[in-house]
Amino acid sequence: MKNNVIREMLNHKSEYTPLESSIADFFTGLEDFNHLKITEVAKQLFLSTATISRFVNKLGYENYKAFLYDLQNAYQEIELEKQGNIQITKTLWATQQTEFEAIYESIGILDLDLLARKLLQCQLIVPFGFGKLSSVSSLFIDYSNAVEAPYYETNEIERLLNFLNSKADYTNVVVLFYDSDLYQGVLMEVTRKCKEKFIPLYIVASGTPSHKIDYGFIYSFPALNNLPNNKASYMKLMPYMLFVDALFANINNILLNTPKDSFKFY
Repeated sequence: MKNNVIREMLNHKSEYTPLESSIADFFTGLEDFNHLKITEVAKQLFLSTATISRFVNKLGYENYKAFLYDLQNAYQEIELEKQGNIQITKTLWATQQTEFEAIYESIGILDLDLLARKLLQCQLIVPFGFGKLSSVSSLFIDYSNAVEAPYYETNEIERLLNFLNSKADYTNVVVLFYDSDLYQGVLMEVTRKCKEKFIPLYIVASGTPSHKIDYGFIYSFPALNNLPNNKASYMKLMPYMLFVDALFANINNILLNTPKDSFKFY
């Protein structure tokens, strides 16, 4: 079975002569199949029919008629693929809409004002995202910069643990973004260190961690379970991004309505 002749022409265009390239451009850019007799094409391109025949022979066809038959099939194949991709996109969009409606509702009922005021009262914020959620902690830090909030930044587990063990104290607030039990041991270690030093700890998780957390406050929202390629999808980050957006919207609202000298980091 021959490969799609349109893709063949596009893939090998760099190997063509300028004359052959002009023929390939014509056949790969068709809007309809009218006036495609070899004499009509030759007239449109100001070429001889022999030149066009040599081109289709180079593509592996015995004659122009066989080439034209495959060309029409190739356009139909590409059109079917486009329709299939459109349907996949529509299905994905519908799935995402359903998922995100649930996320918006779950974030909407969370008491973000509690954490917002805690962050405004602390002397140092320590955000940390496990694995791919490091991008969420980066967003958190961008927002912190915008409101001039002090923070400790790291995306390395060892540095986080060293900081908690040596410098952190009860005037700090730790905010963890967590979505995988691969980091269960580290989460438990961070929880233990915060508990020992009475450091306020807030855990933001998609779903509920499978193991018991005996210290800290957990913000949880439904996991995105129905997205294609779920584990690799960047869409898994979106609920966390929405959480951070909503949290700092609360912080900005508080700052607009409260004297700045009410907060420690000002």
